[in-house]
Amino acid sequence: MLTQSIYQVFIRNHTEEGSIKALIKDIDRIQSMGFDILYLMPFHPISVLNRKGTYGSPYAISNYYEVSEDLGTLDDLQELINKAHLLNMKVIMDIVFNHTGRDHTYITTHPEYYVLDNEKNPTARVADWYDIADFDFDNKDLWEELINVLYYWSNKGIDGVRCDVASLIPLDFWKEARQRVNVTHPEFMWFSESIDLDFLHHLRKENHLANSDVEILSIFDGSYDYDLWKEFSKVLQGEKNLDVYCALVNYQAASLSKGKIKWRFIENHDQPRSMRVLKRKKLERLWLSYIMMLPGMAFVYAGQESYQQQETPLFEKEMINRDFDEELCNLITRLNLLRKRFYKDGVLDYRLSNKDNVLRLVVYTPTQELELLLNLDLESKKVDVLNGIALNLRDGSKSTVNNGKIELINNPILMIR
Repeated sequence: MLTQSIYQVFIRNHTEEGSIKALIKDIDRIQSMGFDILYLMPFHPISVLNRKGTYGSPYAISNYYEVSEDLGTLDDLQELINKAHLLNMKVIMDIVFNHTGRDHTYITTHPEYYVLDNEKNPTARVADWYDIADFDFDNKDLWEELINVLYYWSNKGIDGVRCDVASLIPLDFWKEARQRVNVTHPEFMWFSESIDLDFLHHLRKENHLANSDVEILSIFDGSYDYDLWKEFSKVLQGEKNLDVYCALVNYQAASLSKGKIKWRFIENHDQPRSMRVLKRKKLERLWLSYIMMLPGMAFVYAGQESYQQQETPLFEKEMINRDFDEELCNLITRLNLLRKRFYKDGVLDYRLSNKDNVLRLVVYTPTQELELLLNLDLESKKVDVLNGIALNLRDGSKSTVNNGKIELINNPILMIR
């Protein structure tokens, strides 16, 4: 999985039409940038009761077995999956099992599936999530039904799942679900959206279940990078805590079990657009290069390749900026190719360090040593390096370093030794 990268799509806002059919027309472009996995945010019908905004949250689902009519049909989705497979891409879907919308079919057919308040009405643990109702995982009949949902979509050709707030669901459920689905679909992929540490501590203080990333990765193939997100977001905002962040990355590198990966990103649908935070295209290119070369699975949210700053609303119809920047797309393509080239035999170790606001990511593979250099000051400076080939990631140009020094300006440089 170290060579693979993920492209996240919110179908309603991905194109002017906002449909699965329109997305099918865009798959060739996505695949041409070297992406291996198409990640679809929820495409199910959305509940009306307590709906947020005009369209409601895609995470407030009213039926797990259907496709929302405004996005298309099940046949359209099958066509999308088939097209992706022809291009050697995999398709994963959001699976939302912590809760449903307030008028999901289960509300009337199986009220016993839900956590109930004192008046025996379905309720949610998080007050701001007033448009959803939480499941009660003490009910084993619920387990059977949700595993049937997973069977249904895996049999349709879905290649894996990104499990929404999986940390709030018992590990024993995920373990049983994985064991049973993988009997018939052994290559099925399991990824978890974990939760940031502040939220984890808050839930535990309120006596709610909240599994850590370590616990989650005992079951899942990979998880979000939220155990580092608080410090990383400070770095992106320009706060001077690079040394703290480097120490955390190095601790994470030493503690991850073999074969387990993190999703590496600088934005997603729950976080601000990175350009809104970074404000400068030069910094966007530096940090994008970093997260795509940091061992794990590189993750790009649709719209990122156009330097989009405006948030993509979940509850409204607002198309992403489709004025894709050719140079940035070329950079993404180059980075995906480099990941496939250098990480195909695995990664032995990696280390992150900072000196004078120059971030150095050193990655050791079985055949080569790589060093990514990021000058966060964006102004010319000479730094000491070991001799080797210097690859300018922005344009792909190469030069040879023989005297142990290299000039850094504002382009990401990859040293290859």
